[in-house]
Amino acid sequence: MKRARTLRPAARSALIRAAACLAAMAGAAGCGSDAPPPIDLLTAAVWNEDPGTLDAIGYRVSVDFGWPSRAQSCFSLPSDLTVAVNDRVVTPEQTGECVWDILVNFDAVAPDGPVHVRIASGSRVYGEATYDDLFPGVGAQLVPAGDGTIHAGSQVVVALPATTVPFGPNLGAGRFYWLDAQPSGVPFYTFAIAPDGSVPQTVVMTAPAITGRAMLIVESVFNQGLGSATSCSGFESCTSSPTEGWAGPIAVDIIP
Repeated sequence: MKRARTLRPAARSALIRAAACLAAMAGAAGCGSDAPPPIDLLTAAVWNEDPGTLDAIGYRVSVDFGWPSRAQSCFSLPSDLTVAVNDRVVTPEQTGECVWDILVNFDAVAPDGPVHVRIASGSRVYGEATYDDLFPGVGAQLVPAGDGTIHAGSQVVVALPATTVPFGPNLGAGRFYWLDAQPSGVPFYTFAIAPDGSVPQTVVMTAPAITGRAMLIVESVFNQGLGSATSCSGFESCTSSPTEGWAGPIAVDIIP
């Protein structure tokens, strides 16, 4: 049986909003004072299970931020408010009257380095945070490692990175996300169930009977709790929700 999972970003947002309303009614800082209203940040990473395009295959980083006191005071936000993840900058769409909890998603974020989040308006920076723990499953590799070439229908063994603590043997599964154009009727990814016989820290599965380049991700293999930013400035809090359950990805080339 799988362990209970931590709260998803949407559920945590509801809890944060409830706490914000109570704090605002109690006279929290930023409600009728000269001090800048506090701003909270939650940065979460998940594997994008159903990407709409090839470019969206990978990890999605969600930036959930806001000024809790705005739920009551409804102060205005600048029209040039921006959210940045590393070198990508977007303008949030939903910042209307009294909206305090703003969610922005970034698809296909590279997991091979820190994630830097920045909330700004023109030259004014409201807050910045750097996260080093969002992708604990990165580092999974084939056994033996090789060059990623595997045969269709063959047994595939994936070693999980030491940064993960698996639920136990025989609990993982694999998804092969196809990077090459496939014939009509072939799904965007192929699911591979892990058979009995795997040992701790590994997942064993059978490669699909389809050939081509693919991105292999292993799912449902470990649990992960909340974390915090390596550095945090300007925010009241900088919570993180690292990727849970997903290990990889691994670039593979399936041949006949």
